[in-house]
Amino acid sequence: HAMRQSPVIVTLATAWVATLILFFFQPGTKDCQCGAVQQKLPVDIVQASPALLNSSLPSTDSYPQRKSQLASPSPPPPPPPHDHSSPPPNGLPAAPQPSHSCNPPAKLVSLSYPYPQWYPTPPARMVMETKAGSCDIFGGPAVCKDFSLGKHFEPEYTVREAILSFLVPCLWSKDCYTIDIGANIGTFTVEMARLGATVQAVESQIVLARALQQTVDINCWADRVVVHNAWVSLQESDRGKKRHTSGGGGRPIMAEHPESLYNSPSLPPNQKDRCCTSESGMVGQVPIQDLFRGKNVHFAKIDIDSFETDILTLVEKMMVAGETNVTTFCAELNDENYGNTLLKLQKDHGYHIFKFNIHMNKRHINAKGHDVYGHFQGEVANPLFFEEVYMQRFMRYLLYLKPQEQPEKFVEALGTRPHVLLTKEFLYERRYEYPADTKTMKDGKRKSITFGLSLGYNNPDGLQ
Repeated sequence: HAMRQSPVIVTLATAWVATLILFFFQPGTKDCQCGAVQQKLPVDIVQASPALLNSSLPSTDSYPQRKSQLASPSPPPPPPPHDHSSPPPNGLPAAPQPSHSCNPPAKLVSLSYPYPQWYPTPPARMVMETKAGSCDIFGGPAVCKDFSLGKHFEPEYTVREAILSFLVPCLWSKDCYTIDIGANIGTFTVEMARLGATVQAVESQIVLARALQQTVDINCWADRVVVHNAWVSLQESDRGKKRHTSGGGGRPIMAEHPESLYNSPSLPPNQKDRCCTSESGMVGQVPIQDLFRGKNVHFAKIDIDSFETDILTLVEKMMVAGETNVTTFCAELNDENYGNTLLKLQKDHGYHIFKFNIHMNKRHINAKGHDVYGHFQGEVANPLFFEEVYMQRFMRYLLYLKPQEQPEKFVEALGTRPHVLLTKEFLYERRYEYPADTKTMKDGKRKSITFGLSLGYNNPDGLQ
């Protein structure tokens, strides 16, 4: 009755209804129905300028300017790694939707847990058990619960931050190809896949590979994620051959949780694996060549606690032959024979090499950006080899390895079992300080004077 009597109220009511419609049907979101996994994903993220992403710093900085590839001819078909030039007008969209209908059974979904959420990744679920509520792959329900809540060291923040730093453009790029060698339960496969990447994941343990395949199924990624329950091999002649595999349990997740049965005093050290569901049997072998040949690989994670250096060496030879191209490697090198390979990758292929801050415990940058251990004081690594780098894309802290000329220098600098990041992308982005004043120079030209210069800091170009 009041609305019929008052045009003002009618107008306000109409505006209120229109607001509700815009709220629920705004164009900046995309719905995804994947069986039991349903989400509404915001897209209000701003992409950095392509010019900044690829710019070089002045030669006075120890981080060298990007060089053209010296030894490798152009790789087979692919265009440049990411098309940074055409992000969508409203920022980043939701991850690409499956091209097929997907309706995973509820029983399968019941074996999964919400994957920890980090900006800007879409939600996902991960299968972590063979019996609902048991968390039997990891030694007890408390392990899966804490992992799902993000209360666990895994997935290693160094690798996770690296994946985000290089694969966020996969949210809008259609040609984003990644490889996860030593996938385990799939913690990093999930990170790559939920950003929209195509993933080749290799894991030899039967229980872990099966759980990862189920994770792929419940998240509707079967059209772009392939799980190989297999050993990885350097020989193409091993294709199709079978090898025995044994064991189970998702180390290091279970080993690092105090409530896991893995850490129970009742289990002697040589029987720790009895804590968790395991399965032995024969599995196939996947040659490295099948994963890399003819591909433009945007990100390759290699961690098999074995012959990672041999894999890097083989892929380097494939790049020289023009059979593949890899933009970024993330690897744990489990020997001390990597000097020659890293020298070739740095000198001949133009890779920038960084060491991850893991197993070092000398800097820990918390959520507020504070170094809670060293308070930004003291030397973390030999300054003849390294330069400390902070806040590069999503990575809070890295050690940049300066160019070296002898293979043995790489080993001297990096030590045993280093976790390394090798990338052709240039990370540093220019930031000019706000000018405080202008000054007439001796040659008669006028130059901007920054606040830093006015306070006596030596920063002639205003670069920060």
